[in-house]
Amino acid sequence: MTALPPNQRMFHGGIRAVALADQLAARFNERNRRVKIERHDASAVVQIGSQHGTPITAHIADIEGGVMVTLGRERDWLETSGDVSELVFK
Repeated sequence: MTALPPNQRMFHGGIRAVALADQLAARFNERNRRVKIERHDASAVVQIGSQHGTPITAHIADIEGGVMVTLGRERDWLETSGDVSELVFK
């Protein structure tokens, strides 16, 4: 088995990408944080950050037996970035 990059994790079980994205958004949606979510059939993108900081982006995709989560730091929020599909399928 090939080791995953440090910013990528697989989670096994009956969880789906969109459900995990919704849970992350609910958990971090507070006054001092900003949360954006883009949902697709088998994937989702969640961005969490402060109003003035660079957001952390979680790319979540359904895989066989669970989900794959890749974390990154995008410079722009989803509404100011180009095509969301470029973020999901990097």
